[in-house]
Amino acid sequence: MGEFSREELWRFNLFSMSGRLPDFVVLFQISREELLKRRDGIEADNIESRGLDYAIAVQNNLKRWILESGVSSITVNASDSIENIATQIENGIKELKVKKRDL
Repeated sequence: MGEFSREELWRFNLFSMSGRLPDFVVLFQISREELLKRRDGIEADNIESRGLDYAIAVQNNLKRWILESGVSSITVNASDSIENIATQIENGIKELKVKKRDL
């Protein structure tokens, strides 16, 4: 991850979020090939401007952070249709509400 250890990055993230974690995270996952297709002709954002390998590394690190943090989450295929993505997110939120109600 560069100049900082994972532990340091974890502490930075917690500090930036005032020590609070989100209740629910939606991770949009995309393949390298699909990302390359989508970027064609579009100006790259800050992460994408560092290259595809970096963008995929950020995605993988986010996935690892979500797993290690224990935060409720879903991973959505960013190449899926808008309708399917919306349904997956709605179902994830409904499941979270059921879990919170059952606590």
